[in-house]
Amino acid sequence: MMNRRTLLAAAPAMAGTLSLDADAKASQIPDERPPFDIMPEGSGWKIRSWEWAEDAWRPKIARALRVADGIRIEGPVAPADLDAIRQRL
Repeated sequence: MMNRRTLLAAAPAMAGTLSLDADAKASQIPDERPPFDIMPEGSGWKIRSWEWAEDAWRPKIARALRVADGIRIEGPVAPADLDAIRQRL
C-alpha cells in the first residue's frame, strides 16, 4: 500500500526515469528520413517534406508559387529540406 510518504519518496526516482525515457526516445529517431517530394499542382507546385514528431515521421505540406521576382513558398517545410527544395525549384 502506498501512502503519502512513500509516494513523495518515490517521486524523484520516477522523474529521473521519465527524463531518461525522453532522452532514449530522442536518440531513437531513425537516420533515414523520407525524401521530400515536389509535384506540379495548378500554377505551382505542392511540396511534401517530413519532420520527426510524436515518435513518427510527419508530413509538412507547402505550396510553391511563381511570382514576379522568383518563387514563393507558402506553408511549413522541414528546415532540413529547405535548401534542397530551393535548389530543385
